[in-house]
Amino acid sequence: MRELLNFVCLVERDSWTNESWTERGDIADVRTAYKDWHLQVRGILESANEVFIWALLDRPPLPRWSVGRVTLLGDACHPMQ
Repeated sequence: MRELLNFVCLVERDSWTNESWTERGDIADVRTAYKDWHLQVRGILESANEVFIWALLDRPPLPRWSVGRVTLLGDACHPMQ
């Protein structure tokens, strides 16, 4: 039986050059960044065979959330890459 597990790890960087949702990362980098974490966390990372990387970026706020009869709410309100 195959299982798919989605998890998110954060690793701070001083700069980011590529804005993508499909850029593959190096699992060794993630394992190194979390090498001192709880055994269960490390076990999840050891079982991963691929990772993807993307930036969490600050964006200027939208000038407005409404146009005519349409108003953005929830996740639609914040700008994405």
